[in-house]
Amino acid sequence: MARFWEQRWFAWELGLVGAVVVLGTSYSALNNRTDRESRRGDTLLKTTVSPDTKTVFGLIYHDIQWQERGEVGAWEAATGKLRWRVPVRGAISDRSGFGANLAASQKHLAFQSGDNLFLLSADDGHPILIVPEQSYPTSPNFTPDGSRVLWVMGQGINVWEIKTERLEGALNLRNHDSEERQLHFLPDGSVLLEELRGKSEHLIAVDVKTDKPVRMVVRNFHQAGETGFWALSADGKRVATSSPGWLKLIDTTTGQVLKARPKSESYAVHFSYDGSQVRLTNSLFWNLATNGIETGAVAETALRVEAEWGGKHGVRLPLGTLYRRGERQPYATLEGTTGW
Repeated sequence: MARFWEQRWFAWELGLVGAVVVLGTSYSALNNRTDRESRRGDTLLKTTVSPDTKTVFGLIYHDIQWQERGEVGAWEAATGKLRWRVPVRGAISDRSGFGANLAASQKHLAFQSGDNLFLLSADDGHPILIVPEQSYPTSPNFTPDGSRVLWVMGQGINVWEIKTERLEGALNLRNHDSEERQLHFLPDGSVLLEELRGKSEHLIAVDVKTDKPVRMVVRNFHQAGETGFWALSADGKRVATSSPGWLKLIDTTTGQVLKARPKSESYAVHFSYDGSQVRLTNSLFWNLATNGIETGAVAETALRVEAEWGGKHGVRLPLGTLYRRGERQPYATLEGTTGW
């Protein structure tokens, strides 16, 4: 009889241990699933807007626990409705989006992150060009007519003809003693570069196919060792310069000074989206109509996109919000949600 009860007790203990194991396994699986679901979501890292302001493009960090990847999306600017969204291999390495850049033409989207550069169709996100990883491309941009995409690579600028799908030329920055890493295009398709000649910095137009100077745009922009800033208008027809003692507005075709006024400081200048003002600081701008310095903010884009972040575990927020120029209240949200 004693042996019988010992066997029953052993069986009961074995069953209890099994039940605990099953419950523990189930709880662990449920907890992992809950954690995975709570982190499911996206972070909008970088955005740009099409030239006609009808489409918003964005670089997305898609996060499901243990399954992170980069994606690119396009939304209707009027409503925030998602048009397309595609994963891109090797697009980003972390949630910060550090070093990522986007550029858009009416028909194409160029985006660079880390060692990768991609050219996608603006209509559906279909990949057109992938620059090899070892090339280290940066700062993609389009020519004004959208027919070519250019990017900085080392000490050169490569020119890709989209229609023929081949490299059309390259510009060597060493030839111009230039350290430019952002590409600024003039209406004729040439690139505006800051170039050191002797002891003076100049702004020159350079043909991207032949790597030859086309014309001097701004002579003696500032002396070597001095601080100077410049910005190109959206249409590429005017350049605003800020050098010791002067603010100037210059025609990029003729080099003629259109506006000028003395000043005591050098400002990092930026054009407003419509080209009527030049921002000097967060609270000062140069009014080109009156040639006066005024107090106030400057709208550098007609459309502003603000990304949202899920601030608490499991919080869901719209992926981003859209604002029109000068308005404080958003008029639409981007389709999609954050997650963390």
